[in-house]
Amino acid sequence: MLVFVFQGYLLWSYSQRPDNAFSIWSMLYGEPKKKMDEEPLIDEELTERILEKLNTIMEEDKVFRQPDLSLSGLAKKLDTNDKYLRYVLGKTYTSGFVSFVNQYRVEDAKRMLVEVDYDIYTVESIGQMSGFKSKSSFYTAFKEATGKTPFQYRQEWGKEVL
Repeated sequence: MLVFVFQGYLLWSYSQRPDNAFSIWSMLYGEPKKKMDEEPLIDEELTERILEKLNTIMEEDKVFRQPDLSLSGLAKKLDTNDKYLRYVLGKTYTSGFVSFVNQYRVEDAKRMLVEVDYDIYTVESIGQMSGFKSKSSFYTAFKEATGKTPFQYRQEWGKEVL
């Protein structure tokens, strides 16, 4: 408690002189983190190249179907590093890696749930084919994206699971 009182006093006393307030804050709490908007990590050209490769590898190669897909693994496939890929995802999609991949997986599952060719598969099998590791992660991501369970979604299209 005494430490907090002392820190408060230091901040208040140095706030009377604005040039010192920031240095005392930095001394106590470290440098503030930079926002992504302030200074881009990579230029627009590299961002566009990574995005183009990312869209190709996700839509054509369907790497999202790999249950063990990781940020590092995807970055390697894109010939970039984790930090750049994380930056591009955050800047472009404002979502993390898992949410980004799950969006593709849910869209893939939605397509399979309504296509006649996939009528023979259970809802859980479709989740696995889409890249989800477990039934619970599939149901959670699907319901979050659509507001319905995969079973409800399939029933809505007139395809009951046996």
